[in-house]
Amino acid sequence: GLTQLANAPDEDSQPLPSPDGRHILFQGGDGAMVMEADGSGRRSLRGCSFTPEAWSPDSRHVVCSDYEQGLVVLDTVDGTSTQIAESGEMPSWSPDGTTIVFIDENKLFAIPATGGARRRLGIHKAEEFAAPTWSPDSRRVAYVSPVTGDREALWTIGVNGSGGRRMAQNVDEWSPSWSPDGARIAFVKTLAHE
Repeated sequence: GLTQLANAPDEDSQPLPSPDGRHILFQGGDGAMVMEADGSGRRSLRGCSFTPEAWSPDSRHVVCSDYEQGLVVLDTVDGTSTQIAESGEMPSWSPDGTTIVFIDENKLFAIPATGGARRRLGIHKAEEFAAPTWSPDSRRVAYVSPVTGDREALWTIGVNGSGGRRMAQNVDEWSPSWSPDGARIAFVKTLAHE
């Protein structure tokens, strides 16, 4: 059942399927693109300088970083875009669809998915190359925090900013991933002999 969906391997990269499995976001030669899961209906998404980084749970909206607009939510159906923050990167959409967390100047923030005031989560720095990730119940966020030098730690924090907990030390700057039941978090660990 292997099917080739793109004909420009040097230009098309970073595919991200929608939660309902009907569409695929990707970085194309013309910037951010979306297509049907079978490869048809390929079209550009205006308003994203970078690759779109997260789908909304309803598979209609996308949040991405833009050089000039900051964080932008795009409607993949009607093409409208809404700026939700003046700056930020590595956005992640909550499973309940209400909140987006992101990193800005090594700080972790949360903002309503429809826009509004952003609020900082915790006091620890956030690694700018590892996207924060949501627990399945949308109550906690896992993120990687730089400690000293090349050392990083894995933290979780409540979406209201309370209950910050260090979960692991000496982790790599890769985005953590929650298990579907929310009981475990997968992450990349730095081994002592490397």
